[in-house]
Amino acid sequence: MRKKTLQPAGKMRKRQKRLDQIAGLCKIGLFGLAIAVFAVLGLLIPIRPTTSEMEKRQLTAFPAFQLESFLNGEFFKNVGLWYADTFPMRDQFLAANNALEELYGLQQRQIITSRKAEQNQSQEKLPEQAAEQSAADGSITEGQPEVIGDVYITEGRAFELFYFSEEYTDRYCEVINRAQERLGDKVHIYCLPAPVNSGIILSEDMQERVDSSNQKQAIEYLASKLDSRVTTIDVYDTLRSHNSEYIYFNTDHHWTALGAYYAYQEFANAKGVPANSLDVFTSNSYEGFLGTFYSSSQSEELKNNSDTVVTYTPLGTNNLMLTDQNGISVTKEIVSSADDLSAGSKYMCFIGGDQPYAHIMNPQIQDGSSIAVFKESYANCFIPFLVDHYADIYIIDYRYYQNDFVSLIQENHIQDVLFLNNLSAINEVLRLEEMEALVP
Repeated sequence: MRKKTLQPAGKMRKRQKRLDQIAGLCKIGLFGLAIAVFAVLGLLIPIRPTTSEMEKRQLTAFPAFQLESFLNGEFFKNVGLWYADTFPMRDQFLAANNALEELYGLQQRQIITSRKAEQNQSQEKLPEQAAEQSAADGSITEGQPEVIGDVYITEGRAFELFYFSEEYTDRYCEVINRAQERLGDKVHIYCLPAPVNSGIILSEDMQERVDSSNQKQAIEYLASKLDSRVTTIDVYDTLRSHNSEYIYFNTDHHWTALGAYYAYQEFANAKGVPANSLDVFTSNSYEGFLGTFYSSSQSEELKNNSDTVVTYTPLGTNNLMLTDQNGISVTKEIVSSADDLSAGSKYMCFIGGDQPYAHIMNPQIQDGSSIAVFKESYANCFIPFLVDHYADIYIIDYRYYQNDFVSLIQENHIQDVLFLNNLSAINEVLRLEEMEALVP
């Protein structure tokens, strides 16, 4: 009977090491193969999304072929942007990622901890109010808010909390002051800081319970830091006086067109022109809107209290020319139908959604009047009300525009400039960096 020969321990270890290396290489190969297959499938699937419901914006379009961009490599760069931005099931992957983060408490801890730290550092520096605010008729004064990430839900409505930062507010004011200094006295700059819904709808007691900063005081502080030539349009008290009306969505962070209309009235008053009454516009309603708060929370309470998007079409023209992120210009409607838009995209019926640049020319006005609006999406349902006051309106979304904002104003001899941004955007570092890049 032949005896079995035992292998030395050293040889066994070497053999096991080789097996481990082979196994590791196989895993890497399989992972690479899976990535390659996933990428090829992304190209083969003919139906790619063109809009993002979660982000409420148009996705990057496939770039038009041009010899110059082909030779300098810009064409291939834009193809890469298109591919990444329009991958099939993009929103589903983002939602899954948000859910995973939420499972581990990442969003809530990141937003509440960092912003609350800023609030604690800056809140005591806000100017004191002469008298305590009284609760307006429509204020929510009772109820225990449900916290889902950064969304606070009570009575079937979601609220965005506001965290004041003195540093960030100062930086925002510096952007506007630099613009005024570079443009001089020939250009009139207006600043309209839009309150977010928590400061308008929730009572003071409720705001304190959810640790939201005082927005009235924040606006007063902002106004005190602006160049004396800049006109601040404070719409806080006006909106509070109408807070029993449908001026903010239930499931989305934007104000409604009605809320924007009340802000427009204050702008018209500051400019010294009569505001159009609502009844002169053609109005349409689109039910079933589920906005950003619902997208991030998937709350059944919000789903059961969906919104209605109401639009008001301007009189002089309903056309604008917008330029997308690929530099492609197309004609769109200023206020379009939301019937064919999905439940999460209906707010995109205003000015074609968020694009880097758009230009409205009103043929009914021949006086050469013009305004540039420096904005994010809060201005989208506000801009239609401006149409019948200017011959030209230039719309710049600082999140996507790449050129010098001041140069645009100078080259087009624009007379008025409106900075319209919500208070949360003003107090967010990423948004500020984008603004600063356009007004160096």
